[in-house]
Amino acid sequence: MSASEEVRAGLVAVASGVPGMTVSVLLSSVAQLHPPPAGPPLAIVDISRLHGRSVDASFWSMLPWRTRVVLVCRPGEPPLPADAVAAGVRAMVLPDCSRDELGIAVEAAALDHVYICPRLVGALFEATPDTGVRLSDREIETLRLVADGLSNPMIGQRMGVATMTAVGYIGRVRRKLNADSKRDLTARGIELGYLSPR
Repeated sequence: MSASEEVRAGLVAVASGVPGMTVSVLLSSVAQLHPPPAGPPLAIVDISRLHGRSVDASFWSMLPWRTRVVLVCRPGEPPLPADAVAAGVRAMVLPDCSRDELGIAVEAAALDHVYICPRLVGALFEATPDTGVRLSDREIETLRLVADGLSNPMIGQRMGVATMTAVGYIGRVRRKLNADSKRDLTARGIELGYLSPR
């Protein structure tokens, strides 16, 4: 399954070379998939052209129950493994995977095992510890002002709040980012992508 005819043709070419695999259905949308027995027991779904925000709960809910999925992912934006596996994904590969690798992924999915392309593993586990770190717009604003080196009263003034309210925001951001000082807070903000390095 892929929205791109070119990608579908490439997946068919690679999948056709996998021993024991037959390509029986070509679809352009996940919404066209039906659960077994009417639909295929295994589907290769290309999300490599979707951005991370497009792959959310509504996307996962479109995958038919009992269909095992091999997901073709963007290199820099793989979905969270727990969400993917809960939706039926049993393997994740990159768009440039070889026939051998696709064969391993398909075999793992068919056996209800899990396979993740080794080149995706680093990106998946790099992001996993920080997935719970979500800052509100106000907290991001606070973080940026801290990184600019402003004092607590100056941060409060810029934000249009009392100094103690600004101190509260700073404390909340420090707890969320597990930072002991303003210097650590800035470093964590850069590490997590909330701040750009200068």
